[in-house]
Amino acid sequence: MSVLVLLEVNATKPDELEAFFHDELHHTRAFEGCEGLTMHRNMDDSNNIVIVENWETREHYEKYFKWREDRGDLDKLGPMTAGPPSIRFFTIVGV
Repeated sequence: MSVLVLLEVNATKPDELEAFFHDELHHTRAFEGCEGLTMHRNMDDSNNIVIVENWETREHYEKYFKWREDRGDLDKLGPMTAGPPSIRFFTIVGV
């Protein structure tokens, strides 16, 4: 299953946000159930970022997300974004 995380970057913090993800996403990739992820920046609006994550199950992702909450990572991320992330869950249709 796939998770799309949509973020609007705080226009005054783009370098700080990129450094945060550079330091942190290796933990995501190594987390149990993560099958990979890529980070994308909108070509027409550089303050718009999408992270595409692939997970074995939604339960794996939810365990990971709780771990991020417990570590305080969401609180650290908050000032670097223009608002809370939009998190969407998808299944492969197979078409």
